[in-house]
Amino acid sequence: PGARNAPGNERHSVASPVAGTVLEVRCRAGEAIEPNAVLFILEAMKMKTSIVAPERGRIGQVLVAPGDAVVEGQPLLHYE
Repeated sequence: PGARNAPGNERHSVASPVAGTVLEVRCRAGEAIEPNAVLFILEAMKMKTSIVAPERGRIGQVLVAPGDAVVEGQPLLHYE
């Protein structure tokens, strides 16, 4: 859902739904992910938000670390 697949391009991103701070990163590059697996915990306005995998895949690159400030729509990781 929400991931676009252009011809010849199998790379997708998971983006932050809110502006906030990364509290936890629960994934690593190269890991296989399953739908609804928690990938990140963000804090926004004193509330914690779980960011989950939208579909099955393999993580290519994690783009944030704990303590990083993120904006709404910012990619958090790339996956295939």
